[in-house]
Amino acid sequence: MEKTLPVIALAALIGALSAVPPRGHNFLEAMDKDKNKEVTRAEWDAFHAERYKELDANSDGKITKEEADKKRNEMREKMKEDRKNGKGQKGKQPVEMDEEE
Repeated sequence: MEKTLPVIALAALIGALSAVPPRGHNFLEAMDKDKNKEVTRAEWDAFHAERYKELDANSDGKITKEEADKKRNEMREKMKEDRKNGKGQKGKQPVEMDEEE
């Protein structure tokens, strides 16, 4: 049980980070590199591969709890700084992609 909780916490953090688009962007827009308002499997995979690279600080192909904690703390500090400077996303509405008719 001792090792299960950190693994679950790490998995939750990875999931949360992989869903975080760059500041000021809509989630799908951040993945849609060719801006055709569609996200292909290749675009999806590339986006999430980049999130993995961000977590794997020493590029050894593994994410440790220390690496995940460091990234989480960096994100928290960035969010605090953004809120302090009025740059946070609170209250912003997501941009919706047009639906085909």
